[in-house]
Amino acid sequence: MKKLLSAIVLVCLSISLYAQNDITKFLGIPITGTKQEMIEKLKAKGFRYDNIQEKMTGEFNGEEVDLFIVTDNNKVWRIAVFDKNTRSARQIIYRFNKLYDQFYRNGRYLPISDNRISEDEDLNYNILIKDQEYSASFLQYQSKNFREELKGSSRNIDDSQLKILNDIPGLPDKSRDIVKKMVREIQSASIECNQSIFQVIDSLIYENSVTYENLMEHVYEEQLELLTAITEISKQAQAEIKNLSAEEQDRTTQCLEDFLKTNNFNSNEIIQDIKSSMFPNLEEYNAVWYEISRDGNDRYRILMFYDNPSNKADGEDL
Repeated sequence: MKKLLSAIVLVCLSISLYAQNDITKFLGIPITGTKQEMIEKLKAKGFRYDNIQEKMTGEFNGEEVDLFIVTDNNKVWRIAVFDKNTRSARQIIYRFNKLYDQFYRNGRYLPISDNRISEDEDLNYNILIKDQEYSASFLQYQSKNFREELKGSSRNIDDSQLKILNDIPGLPDKSRDIVKKMVREIQSASIECNQSIFQVIDSLIYENSVTYENLMEHVYEEQLELLTAITEISKQAQAEIKNLSAEEQDRTTQCLEDFLKTNNFNSNEIIQDIKSSMFPNLEEYNAVWYEISRDGNDRYRILMFYDNPSNKADGEDL
């Protein structure tokens, strides 16, 4: 009974705060399709194709750039945008930080961490001697405000999920009331968790310090509290069912077993999904990132990448 109730609790609860279905876009163009299709779309944006060097040239964000289309199994998975002009170490630090601020203020990007560079950084020494790398990464959202998209993608238990549980065939009326009460309480706890998370987001935005890393620290704490609350609610429901007659308990057990089998619910997979939502794999996200590249004679340029990881091979053809 304990495993069955816990499985239903996990089925009902969806706490994937950062679920994204859209793919990365560059200038509004989805990073997918064939190379030729991408070339035509970029030409429509004003870029020119160089057949000899297999690159495109044009202007992006006020900068003259070379643009490279990277494919895997004939599917575009990366747009690489390289500054055409190089800069001194001091100039590249300014450009790096300005670019970070532009992404941050855009609203559609959430920085992974704050990687802005100090103005007095000894860039030449750190890159040449210490082999240090300078980069900044962002999650891309499709709306104009990542907070609103996060809010829209966070999911509480909805009425359709409640209806599914209420309609479990053959469930005794008393057991149905207990399950219904349990789900309502979980629904309330889920809503409270999401409200707390968005209060944290608003606070970090106000402090101008919102990044994926510090946000996830707070999300982790809130979701641990939610899972603790679910455990207590589940225990209370189990205690109430134990007070039913032996016949009602047997019928309830059989109905729940049939329900889980019919709907192909696997509690181990559900638990793993919740763990994944608490610790998302950044490689699966819409990623935009850039880095400083040294060209020799202490001259530097920015290399920028718009990636769609879902189109990149991951050992499927081995």
